[in-house]
Amino acid sequence: MAAVQSSQASTTSRGATSIDTSGTAEADNAVKAVTEFFGFIKTLESQPSYRYLQELFDNHLDLQSECSRLEIAHDVTVERHTQLQKKLKKELAQSAEKDAQLEKIREEQSQSATKIRDLEKQLEESKKTVSQLQDTLKVKDSEIKVLKKDVANKESAIGKAQDAEKKAKDGQKASQVKLNSVQRDRDAKEKRLAELGRLAELGRLGCEMEKIPSEMIATELDTIFTLAYNLAQTHLGIDLPPSTLADTPLWDRLRDHTLARPHSHIPLPATNTPAAKSMRTAACLAALSTALHQHLLLPTYLLDPPSSSSSSLPPTLTAAHHLSAALTDLATASPSRESHLRSVLLAALPPAETDKRASLAASRATASVVGWLGPLLPSSAEPAFRRALEDFCGGVVRERWARLQRCETKVEASLEREFDDFEAWEALPLGGEGGGGSQQQQQQQNGGGGGGGQRRAGPGLDANDAVAGVVWPAFFVIEDGDHEVLRPGYVLCEAQVKAAREELAVPALSRRLIRSNTRRSKALSFPAVNGGGDGK
Repeated sequence: MAAVQSSQASTTSRGATSIDTSGTAEADNAVKAVTEFFGFIKTLESQPSYRYLQELFDNHLDLQSECSRLEIAHDVTVERHTQLQKKLKKELAQSAEKDAQLEKIREEQSQSATKIRDLEKQLEESKKTVSQLQDTLKVKDSEIKVLKKDVANKESAIGKAQDAEKKAKDGQKASQVKLNSVQRDRDAKEKRLAELGRLAELGRLGCEMEKIPSEMIATELDTIFTLAYNLAQTHLGIDLPPSTLADTPLWDRLRDHTLARPHSHIPLPATNTPAAKSMRTAACLAALSTALHQHLLLPTYLLDPPSSSSSSLPPTLTAAHHLSAALTDLATASPSRESHLRSVLLAALPPAETDKRASLAASRATASVVGWLGPLLPSSAEPAFRRALEDFCGGVVRERWARLQRCETKVEASLEREFDDFEAWEALPLGGEGGGGSQQQQQQQNGGGGGGGQRRAGPGLDANDAVAGVVWPAFFVIEDGDHEVLRPGYVLCEAQVKAAREELAVPALSRRLIRSNTRRSKALSFPAVNGGGDGK
């Protein structure tokens, strides 16, 4: 403050002694006074108290973010506890039902054993009867020798005895056949009981799968894309500082980045024109979709995904992606087997380990995108971009995909465009500023929604559209051996990238003139925006 007063006193003194001087001297004194004032401001900013207040404000923001994260984690834990209680009740009910079935089978076995004992008793009595008849036959034979007069009667008695013996033997055979039938029935029931035991054991190995309607899945996927589009447009579809636009080495590194090579169809001119901002938005979407496809959009996290330092685009086939391809083939051939195998794989890890691996996958996806496009943002804006990506990957995508992993029908994301499948792809809606597309595309883009879960429709494709490349994956569900499109993916058409490519073709000097004219136009527009149309 003393410096300001001294400056003011000095300025007053000089003003008093230079009343009769020219207008030029007065202007110099005014400039010097302003310079001293701003020097005072910088001195104030360097004071420890000012820095202490700034640190308190930053710590307050961090604590608010941590509280929000802990509340979300608590809600997730409560929901998981509720689901586990429901699952336990269901398992107990199934166990009681199987115990009742087992008791019924045991009762049937006991009844069969009783019948067998009765038949054995009857067989023993039949044997005794046969023995007695044989003794009678011997007596009759001896009587024939003595009493020839009674031969006819004795022969008749013998015939009757033989008939009785035959009936006894026939009864013995019938009893044996019935006994064999009872034994076969008992063996079949024991086999069925063992099979039920094995099925119960297999059922406990997997997690419970959910039957989700296709419309609900499509709504979740719409929400993911809409939030991703808003994120990309908010952080990269904006005007960049002139220092960033003039940093040629930065743009060279950006275009030569490993993540940029598979997306070379997206031109990135170093300007703030509507076409350039639209291409930066598309590049952010493309990088995000590729990172999600490589790290998060997997059927299971049982196999550890690759680290972000070793990732390249298009993503190398890892063990996790080989497993996903194998599950896709199995779902095409036998959907029920694929669903059961996926449930076992999802239950192979403890929930805490699954959450840990999902968080790691989200962090890798975030680091991949920030590593490519983060240098474009000012140092003050990059942390907000990283936090937005962390919330999107670790919250929005992770929570919704965790539910889709437990869907009975396999949901699959694809970045491989089949150019004859026009139902699976749409042109990316680039927003109101356009990107060099046709008038029809612009009209359809202006009609796209921006709210969470609202369908953001892009222009449809036909055989006459020249496609530059894929920006966002298409999502399919495998039902009855066929791939059904749940949500179309997005591509960039050649007409949409034409304006940005023409900007890249302009020489560097011309681009500097364009940036200079842009800054001049903005400077001239400030008075009108502030309501000062007179230019003062």
